[in-house]
Amino acid sequence: MIDLKLRARKLLFDKLWEQSYIDEKNPRVVWLRSFRDYVIEEDLKGNVAECGVFRGHFAFWINKYFSNKKLYLCDTFVGFIRDELEEDIDKYGTMMTGDTFKGTDSDFILSKMPNRHNCIIKKGHFPHTVSDLDDSFCFVNLDMDLYRPQLNGLIFFWNKMVTGGVILLHDYFHSNLQGVKGAVNDFEKMLGYTVPKIPIADFCSIAIIKAGA
Repeated sequence: MIDLKLRARKLLFDKLWEQSYIDEKNPRVVWLRSFRDYVIEEDLKGNVAECGVFRGHFAFWINKYFSNKKLYLCDTFVGFIRDELEEDIDKYGTMMTGDTFKGTDSDFILSKMPNRHNCIIKKGHFPHTVSDLDDSFCFVNLDMDLYRPQLNGLIFFWNKMVTGGVILLHDYFHSNLQGVKGAVNDFEKMLGYTVPKIPIADFCSIAIIKAGA
């Protein structure tokens, strides 16, 4: 009975998650489109990336709006790394399971992309999968839910961001995913200063802006 309840909760979660990004009026999608316009107006160089792709619904919009840029898609495509999940459960009381984001694969993701010729799949444990990535970025979406991968994402991409570029962190305001905010706090301690950041009105995400020197 418990197993059936867990499966029912997962099916409901997947359905609600998918529905949240099929509408171009979704606040996060609206923000992304506006930021794309800013990138064009300011002629920001660099490519784009998403870490934590799941079923590719937000990646679809990134690929659509940044149609002339390479899109790096980083994910295990098999769910959370066990040690990273257990760290958040122990430290932050995160209520996730190893099965939460398993219902996806890279071929399925690519089949949804409107400009799939610009998509580069980085499958496996981040950041090991991007150790050979030498590129610059104007936009990166970090949606890996947990403290350790989010911190690694900030560390990896920060010095690769162009001035005016944005790292968007999903779930920063999520009460059940406090590891995301913890990652930002610890990243700022590592840098020795507070990074410019602002909510984007989706009640969940925060945009970190790469300011000039």
